[in-house]
Amino acid sequence: KCLIQYKIAKEKEKYGLNKSDIIELFRSGLINEYQNIEIKGLMGMASLTTNTKDIESEFQDIQNLSSQLKIKPKTLSIGMSNDYKSAYQNGSTMIRIGSAIFK
Repeated sequence: KCLIQYKIAKEKEKYGLNKSDIIELFRSGLINEYQNIEIKGLMGMASLTTNTKDIESEFQDIQNLSSQLKIKPKTLSIGMSNDYKSAYQNGSTMIRIGSAIFK
């Protein structure tokens, strides 16, 4: 079981596929050709910024793509220690908490 990472952040240091590549991956049916890999949803890391509007926009973008792809059951892994509340409000079903625990 795995998630596909969508690059929602503006920072060049963060990685993932772009929207058109993810859409093509699903349309092509390639993800169904591997019997030991089950795509459960998307994950993404927001930009490291204090601008909550930018973070909200990035979370809304990945939520919209996740809905468009109609993955069932859907896992949407967005949000980390600093932005988990916003992630939850934008449909996150899996949040990664690390720095809040290991300070």
